[in-house]
Amino acid sequence: MSTSEAFSASNGAEGAGVGAFRAETSVPAPQLTDAGLAMPAEAAILAGVQSDINEALGGGTNPALNTPQGQIAMSMTAILGDALECMLEVLNGVDPARSSGRLQDAIGRIYFMERLPATPTLVEVALTLTGNSLPTIAAGTTLASDQAGNLYAAQSDISFPPNTPSPQYVTLACQAPGPVECPAGALALYRGNMGLAALANPAAGIPGQAVESRAAFERRRALAVEGNARSSNGALLGALLDIPGVQDALVVDNPTTAEAQQGGITLPPHTLYAVVLGGNAEDIGQAILAKKPPGCATHGAQSVTVQDNASAYGGQGPRYTFQYDQAQTTTVHVAVTLATGPHVPSDAALAVQRGVLAWFEDADTRPRLGGTLYAGRLIGALNAVGDWVEVLDCQISTIAGGTGARLTLPINQLPTVDASTITVTMAA
Repeated sequence: MSTSEAFSASNGAEGAGVGAFRAETSVPAPQLTDAGLAMPAEAAILAGVQSDINEALGGGTNPALNTPQGQIAMSMTAILGDALECMLEVLNGVDPARSSGRLQDAIGRIYFMERLPATPTLVEVALTLTGNSLPTIAAGTTLASDQAGNLYAAQSDISFPPNTPSPQYVTLACQAPGPVECPAGALALYRGNMGLAALANPAAGIPGQAVESRAAFERRRALAVEGNARSSNGALLGALLDIPGVQDALVVDNPTTAEAQQGGITLPPHTLYAVVLGGNAEDIGQAILAKKPPGCATHGAQSVTVQDNASAYGGQGPRYTFQYDQAQTTTVHVAVTLATGPHVPSDAALAVQRGVLAWFEDADTRPRLGGTLYAGRLIGALNAVGDWVEVLDCQISTIAGGTGARLTLPINQLPTVDASTITVTMAA
C-alpha cells in the first residue's frame, strides 16, 4: 500500500466519531522504471527516517546517531534496507540471466527441468576373468576400491558369455557423489569370489560433478529451448544433455555424399554423430529416436536398440538400432613454472596441483567435448591459489614433457588430469 494513501481510523473512544488522517513519510520510495528497480541509498533512507522521527516528536530532536532516537533511526533504516534488498533480489531472479537458487529452480520448472544432483566419478576398468562360466554381477555391486577408501560399483548388470577372453572393460561409478580424484592405476579389486582374478584402471577416471551450478543450469536451460525442436543437431544435443547422468555431449553430422572429417572423426556420408559423456544407453537411444531426422544414419562404436513408444503404435512400435560414442578420457600433462620468493609456502606444488584439479572439476570451467583447452585459462585458476603465485610459464600436452599453449583433441575425447600429471617447477 502506498505511503501516501489515505487511511481512516477510530480515535479509540466509543461513540467519539471517526477521524481521517494521511500516512506520510519522508523516506524515498523505490522506483520501478524501464531499466529496473531503482533503490534509494541507505543514507537517503536514514535521512527520511530521522525526519519522520523528528516530526513525530514535535520537532527539535537531536539528530545524533548515539541518542535513543538516533538508534531507532538506524534500526529502522537497516530493516528497510534489508527488505528492499530482498525485493531487489526477487525481481532480479525473474531474469534468467541473473536468477539463482530457488528462483532459478522455479524458472527451470517452466521448462519441466530440475537442477541436476551431484554425479559420481566414472572410471573404465579392465577385468581379468576366471573360469569359463561367470555369474552375473548385479548393478550396484562394489568391485573396486582406491587407497583413500572410496568404493566403486557397477552401474548396470554385468554378464559375460562362456569362454569370454580377458581383459573385459566396464565402467564403474564411485559411490561418493561429486568430484573424486581417481588417477590411472589407483583401483584394486575390492573382494574375491566374484569370478574376477584382477582389476585395474589403465586411465584416470572422469571426475564427477557437484550439484549443478547456476551457470551450468542456465546453459542447459538455454539449450533445452532448442531441444524442444526436432530434426536438428541442437535439438538432439539439448535432449542428450537433459538425460540424468550425462555430463557433456556433442552432436555433429556429415551432410555430404562422401566421407568427411568433423573434429578429428571420419564420418560416412549422410550420417549423424553423437558423443556422450555418461548416461544410460536406453535413454540415449530414445533421445536419438525422438530428435534425429527420419532416414538419417548414425555413426559410432556403441550400439543401442530401442522401440518407438509413440501411442499411435499401441505398444507395437518398430525397433531401431542406433550408433553413438561414449566419450574417452585422454590424460593431459600440465607443466607449471613459478617464480621463487620469500612468501612461497613449502607446499606450493601441492597447492598448485589442487588448483588445477579444481579447475578441471568445476562444471563452469572444465574442458568440454569439442573445445580447445588453453593454458592461459589455467593461469587464471593458478593466480587464485594465493597472492604468492607468480606464473612464469604454463604448458599443456598429451605427453609428459610436451609443450603447447593450447590443445585441441578429437571431439570424442575429453581431457583429464590427476596429481601425477601436474608438475610444478620453481625458477628464480
